[in-house]
Amino acid sequence: MRIFFVESKFQRRLAEASKNVDDLVVDLTDTGRIKKITKIGLNFIIAYFYGKTVIVADHRNIALLFSLFFQRYFKMKILVMEDGFHTLMVDEYGLKHLFWNCSYPKAVILRLFGSSIVSLERYFAINNYCNKIQIIPSIDTNYTFFIDQPGLTNLKQVEKVKIKNAVSNIKFLLLRHPRSNFGCPENEPEFTTNDDALSFINATFIGYCSTMLLLALTLNRKVHLLPLIVPQNAPKRIGVYQADIQKYLIKHFPENVEVLDL
Repeated sequence: MRIFFVESKFQRRLAEASKNVDDLVVDLTDTGRIKKITKIGLNFIIAYFYGKTVIVADHRNIALLFSLFFQRYFKMKILVMEDGFHTLMVDEYGLKHLFWNCSYPKAVILRLFGSSIVSLERYFAINNYCNKIQIIPSIDTNYTFFIDQPGLTNLKQVEKVKIKNAVSNIKFLLLRHPRSNFGCPENEPEFTTNDDALSFINATFIGYCSTMLLLALTLNRKVHLLPLIVPQNAPKRIGVYQADIQKYLIKHFPENVEVLDL
């Protein structure tokens, strides 16, 4: 029996793909601070009395602070589940990226308990999620999916990739990010269902450092990495984090990753 604590739609999808019939998924998405803390506390009490294992998605999840307390004083089993690339970056680089994309107050708290958080046992859910994706066994058309990523997508690169695929008679489709703020290139087809895109065996995925690339590689798809173009006014740590993601992909999936020279 296990309790999953999640804070995003993607984390919930990972948990739902991994949970057993008697497991419980506690969704903290869009929950007020007081209600969130109450919800976490009550479910930790339930976990303690019913002997449940607690699985918390993401090292930055506020439920981890409760986890440290209950693990130390009540000897509960606590595991950390993925949240896309961030959790894997903590696996690979430790404290270097633990505070990525955190508010200042949360970063201060994480720094106090950083070593304890990083040392928590991990629960790997990406494979469970990918195993639930319905695969299309054969298809006549080869596809290239360009993965949109806010703050990184460069329309000139999109156009170059599109032209390159047209020459090779490969169907080009855009996977638009839900928070995207750039205009879609004229007459550019969009393909917004990620799981359907992953279903195609003869598909190549092009992007920067999106979690979608990790899912594609887990399913043994080909991935082409684009050169990172970080805005000049962006903090240096952003470029470092994104570059480390690309290094991770090249290191762990050398046979399926190619860096494009545009």
